[in-house]
This record gives sequence, C-alpha cells and structure tokens, in this order.
Amino acid sequence: GNNGCPPGTFSVAISADNSIMTLMFDNFEATIGPKVPKGSNSKYCAVTVKLDVPDNWRYRIDAADYRGYCNLESGVTGTITSGYGHGGKNDQTRFSKSLRGPLSEDYLLHSGNQRGATSPCGKQANSKNSVRITLRIGLQSRNEQAQGLITADSADHVFKQELPLTWEKC
Repeated sequence: GNNGCPPGTFSVAISADNSIMTLMFDNFEATIGPKVPKGSNSKYCAVTVKLDVPDNWRYRIDAADYRGYCNLESGVTGTITSGYGHGGKNDQTRFSKSLRGPLSEDYLLHSGNQRGATSPCGKQANSKNSVRITLRIGLQSRNEQAQGLITADSADHVFKQELPLTWEKC
C-alpha cells in the first residue's frame, strides 16, 4: 500500500518555466534494526500529478535527483527507486540508486540520463496528461543486529525528489 505518504504529508511544485517538478515528502523514512517494527524497512508512495500541457507539446522525464539523509551501519544497504508513467500507467520509466553503509550523511543522488517515456501530445490528450510517480525506499541487511535509517533532510525534514521535464513540439 501507500504507507510512505498519507494525505497531507507531501506536496508538488512546478517551476515557473515548467522545467522542474519537485516532490517533497514529510516523514518519509525507512528504518531497520533489532528493535524496529516489522515492515518499517520499506516505504512506498504513489502520487498522480495533473499537468497542463499546451497544444502541440509533450514532455518526458529523463532523470531524477534525490535529496535526503541516511545513517547506515556497515552491512546495511539503502535503495531508492522511482518510476513514472503517463495517463495512469505505472512505471514506464524507472530510476534507482543505492547507498551502502557505513555511511552517515546528507545525500544528493542523481539517477537517469536515459530517454524517458514521452507523454501524449497536447490538449487533445489532456485527460491523459497526468503523470503517476511512484517512490520506494528500502533498507536491507544480512546482519539482524545492524541498524539503519534513510530519511528526510535533517535541516528541513523534507525528502525531496526533483524531476527535470524535457518539453518538445509534437
């Protein structure tokens, strides 16, 4: 289920020039360790964003940037995976990055540089011009005593994902 972003815990912003879509998540974190409740090591979120696409234009997402904080003991691996699809379709394009312990730092990860799936063209397909974004964070370790946390930035407590939008004429 959507255990990582209940209503009211995330927001979406589009830059004034429509070149960047930023998703911000409050309290989006995964933890692992001997006293951590089962299931806390993985969080999932799905968000649908409606985009106003002008006539004769379409867009695609070719990369993703992730910002946050991690504290991973030796043997703990954190993975961030996101995907997006157009018109209600899931994960037509996927991005993934991993962090390996020991590591304790704010991070900025860039994933992508691939050609993403292209949206339908302009207003004639406007009912299909929504983008469904999925995001999963998870922690794994073979050592049951190892601890780890992957979470929001320590300064503003917001996990941030930035998606550059590439626009082209149809």
